[in-house]
Amino acid sequence: MESLSGSGRTKTRRRRGKWVSGLGPAVRDHAVAAYVDKLVLSSPQSAAAWAEIIGDEALRLRQMESVGTSWKASDPEAARDWIAGAALPEKIRARILASPVRK
Repeated sequence: MESLSGSGRTKTRRRRGKWVSGLGPAVRDHAVAAYVDKLVLSSPQSAAAWAEIIGDEALRLRQMESVGTSWKASDPEAARDWIAGAALPEKIRARILASPVRK
């Protein structure tokens, strides 16, 4: 049951972070991207933070766009706040903001 508690989730995230930091850069980026894909549905704010640390620029921007689009669908206001401060090219920022909100 500990894995369902806040403390358990925090410990799991720390373990994943340690594991990821031990990987080589290319493998790490793809591992983080896969983690972001899973995390965005349950914790878009955490997914955004993970996406921002991806070293490969093209992959990082794809993941950040994906997070922004998914987050906007579940919590448009919080997503817009993140988008406003995220290190995103204006073209991607505009694409996310223009995406339809699905209910």
